[in-house]
Amino acid sequence: MRKVKRRWSDRTKTQEAPVFPGYVFCRFDLSERIRILSVPGVAQILGAGNNPIPIGEREIESVRAMVNSKIALVPWPYLQAGQYVRIDGGPLAGVEGKVVRAEDGHPRVVVSVSLLQRAVAAEIDREWIGYVRRVDGAAREMKACG
Repeated sequence: MRKVKRRWSDRTKTQEAPVFPGYVFCRFDLSERIRILSVPGVAQILGAGNNPIPIGEREIESVRAMVNSKIALVPWPYLQAGQYVRIDGGPLAGVEGKVVRAEDGHPRVVVSVSLLQRAVAAEIDREWIGYVRRVDGAAREMKACG
């Protein structure tokens, strides 16, 4: 869990929120797959097609270390060049474009917007991005950070 500040019209409150909302990490035997999928709220087991792909022990330990460190964690959208995005925050809210540059570890992204058969690039904060369509065409909504 991580701490986030929620703002209402009359107050601001610090609450806990999941680091990876919508995901549960668990270890199970593949023979239990049907039983796990029948648990209310479980939509799917992530993997490639029908083959679950385990998350490496080092990655799990890294996540545990980060969560246990009590350092402020911020969701960081995984973006790559070529993805189409909708900007939901800042002065470009409502504009759609294509990611041109999204370097790991940098808080800003360059998005190209095509208008009148011309392109304009803008460097924006990652947290302004609300919708991402992956390079393979699948779409997903991003939750606002913070």
